[in-house]
Amino acid sequence: MSERPAAVRAPPARPILRRTALVGAAAGAAGVIACAALCVTPLGALAIALAAGGGVIAWFAGAHIWVGALAVVALTGGWVWVWRWSVRAKARAASKGKHE
Repeated sequence: MSERPAAVRAPPARPILRRTALVGAAAGAAGVIACAALCVTPLGALAIALAAGGGVIAWFAGAHIWVGALAVVALTGGWVWVWRWSVRAKARAASKGKHE
């Protein structure tokens, strides 16, 4: 009869090697997450800024009528204010100074 060879046993794992492998894997995973965050964040921020900017431009496009009316009212109010000031001060127009 032939004898069977004895089972080959793996050497006992050393705790320091397991811990080192665990720390290396954790550091690698943290590095991957950090790199992904640093690469994706600027692209995401750019997309958010463009979307918000487009919303603001669209709001101004919808507000064109009332903003134009507000500008006309402000311009007319400014001219009325200057006219009233010149009437009260009995001032003449700036283009007709003392030297003419």
